[in-house]
Amino acid sequence: MNIKFDNCEKFFGTSGYTSTSANYIANKAKEMVEGINADSIDFITTKVSSLNNSTEMILSRGLKESQLNTLIERQIIASKLNGLISWMREAIRAKETLLSQCERTNFNTWMKENYPDVDLNTFGADIIENPEPDDITMTADEWAMNNMSIKEINEYLFLLAACSKIGKFIHPNGEYSRARATALQKHGTSSVKDYQSSTVIYNYESSIPADVIEKKFFEMQELHREYQKRLNSIKFNIDNEVQKLNDQYTVMLDKYNEIESMNNANISKKHAEYKTLFNTWKMQRLEELRKLKIIIPNELKEIVDLVNNVQNQK
Repeated sequence: MNIKFDNCEKFFGTSGYTSTSANYIANKAKEMVEGINADSIDFITTKVSSLNNSTEMILSRGLKESQLNTLIERQIIASKLNGLISWMREAIRAKETLLSQCERTNFNTWMKENYPDVDLNTFGADIIENPEPDDITMTADEWAMNNMSIKEINEYLFLLAACSKIGKFIHPNGEYSRARATALQKHGTSSVKDYQSSTVIYNYESSIPADVIEKKFFEMQELHREYQKRLNSIKFNIDNEVQKLNDQYTVMLDKYNEIESMNNANISKKHAEYKTLFNTWKMQRLEELRKLKIIIPNELKEIVDLVNNVQNQK
């Protein structure tokens, strides 16, 4: 039988048989049942005689009526032995089940069963309310768009665009600088090119006087410097404000992390306390289960004594 018991502990007490002893008795009871099952049952007595001799010889005898009760009694004994075997086997299995359940019990399951009101995230530790700070940091452009007036924003955007555009325009590789260099180089020069029917002379003159080109170049340089100075001033102020926000957020974040560390330390401490209780419980529980003895119900004591007596007689 493999019966599922809701209360495995009904098999056990402080006195009785160990699993090893119970298994030994069950095996001996099984041997006794096998012996009873080997009993020969025959109700026929066989006699033989010859035609020349009327004397009969008995070849085999069937059971006597007086033996019938003994036969039935042995069947009852076999039934009791089987009941004892089942009790012992199920008790051994119940003990193994209890040990296995205890071994498999994990910390969280134990907490839910023994401390159902304890939050497994905090373990009842003292927790300081600690909302995570909002990220107030900004980029320079974000700060400008969110904090400057419309006039200031437009000046800022214009200076960004002007410094970029004029800077590229007058850069040595920029359009104006390349055209300026070409005018200074080619003004007053000519080139000749032969074609099949004629020779062509190309004369080059600057469309704008060289001094004007130079003057405008330096004017744009000065204008670029002026724009860049104004832009740098605005950027300096923006960067200062952005840094203030960054510093403020850093302070807030440091405070948050400090409290969070304290909370985690408190949680870890409480977790460790409960974990110690769990480990102690598990160790003690396993020890208790290993010491459990299989009890013999009053209904089985007579048959157990019979098994023990038969064993002692051998």
